[in-house]
Amino acid sequence: MKKRLISIVLSAVLACAALAGCATTAAPAAAPAATEEKEEAEAPAEEAAEETAEEEAPAEAAADDEITSDPIEFTWLHHLQEEGKQAWVQYCVDRFTEEHPNVTINIEILTADQYATMVKTKAAAGDAPMIFDADTTTFPEYVAAGYCADVTDVSDYADFPEDTLGQGIVDGKVYGVPLDVNAYCIFYNKDLFDELGLEVPTTNSELTEVCDKLVEAGVQPFSGGFAEQWCERIFVNNYADPATVMKNPAWYEEKMNGTSNFADDEAWKNAMETFVSYKKYWGDDPFAVTWADVQNDLASGKAAMTMNGSWIISGVAAINPDFNMGAFPVPLSEDPADNKMIIKPGNNFCVFNTDDEELLKVAKAFFKFMCSKESAEFYAVSASGLTGAVVDVDAGPCINEINSYQGDAQYVQAGITTLTSEYNTVYQDIMAEQTNKDEIDVQAWAEALDAGFATVQ
Repeated sequence: MKKRLISIVLSAVLACAALAGCATTAAPAAAPAATEEKEEAEAPAEEAAEETAEEEAPAEAAADDEITSDPIEFTWLHHLQEEGKQAWVQYCVDRFTEEHPNVTINIEILTADQYATMVKTKAAAGDAPMIFDADTTTFPEYVAAGYCADVTDVSDYADFPEDTLGQGIVDGKVYGVPLDVNAYCIFYNKDLFDELGLEVPTTNSELTEVCDKLVEAGVQPFSGGFAEQWCERIFVNNYADPATVMKNPAWYEEKMNGTSNFADDEAWKNAMETFVSYKKYWGDDPFAVTWADVQNDLASGKAAMTMNGSWIISGVAAINPDFNMGAFPVPLSEDPADNKMIIKPGNNFCVFNTDDEELLKVAKAFFKFMCSKESAEFYAVSASGLTGAVVDVDAGPCINEINSYQGDAQYVQAGITTLTSEYNTVYQDIMAEQTNKDEIDVQAWAEALDAGFATVQ
């Protein structure tokens, strides 16, 4: 039996939202969502998708009767590496082109580290993909540069909670829509924990004890994927965000405008001391490990845990369909009350603001389908993910586990100003440089960040 998934409504600033009943939602850079218990006889993603397609009316598109019937072609450029998300991309394209056989939509994929640079390069050259997405760092820059089309009139967005949709609104106009929401926490091999008699840790010392027992059993505790900076940044943010941004939503802004620095920021430094204390559990050379390696490490049982986003659920399942994944907040101290399940909206999906009116109409029509409930339902099941639109499907047991952390056990990060691209590059480059050392000196790391930020200021 399918149960309702109700999205968590995010406030314009940092706030924790309460989940009502059984529910689920998803949205890049916007609001989170919840799901319920997975029934035993759940149909596979393909079956669920077929059900959805049968129950829903044919794909609707904004002003379908007005778009051209002449052959037209455009590109959707994305960086969705997980098989379930790629299946969603293909599903959207297939459903739309079934209704509009004159339209050809080319799908191109890049790694996350390549993505923002390539979109900027193509947009500046007038060759941007018609469909792309932007994180909280790049989205305001894209809108200011005129890259994002106004999609206010594409849909009424009735299935999106107001604060979720608000993530993509600038000056009262919709320029992007968050289609998913992500949880950031520790993902682990439940069967391996059971086999070794390990309990889910709720304190920092308990997590250390779990890591030591895994090492004794010949299992690598964490797979990091630090060859890709965004993976390490998630590890860092799992410790830093609850200690800094959660308590001061202007934290990033203050670092950029120089009203506070890293060298004197005891909260940030203490969080980083905890982060680096786990260095011996990251494997022999975490900076040679890619995101693909992380998924394989978990799926094969080589590593027991990682810290990443909830997209990993479908990524590992694609490699090992029998993998029993669990999730729990990063233990931040010796007080379990400090543990927070971090929820962040995903990226805003956008339409490129081309001068070609016919092309823009067709791209907007396709974008309307991307934002539809049918699209969200397929995504929730195929990607085992949280969706921006409220949907009525079960996204699986790991998502249910994530959603069990409610109220004070959850930290919803939305509506804050994050680092701009220049500062973000400095932050990540120095992070990689300082942590790829035999001995990590957090004070030296902080001072390097202050010096790096000063060059931007």
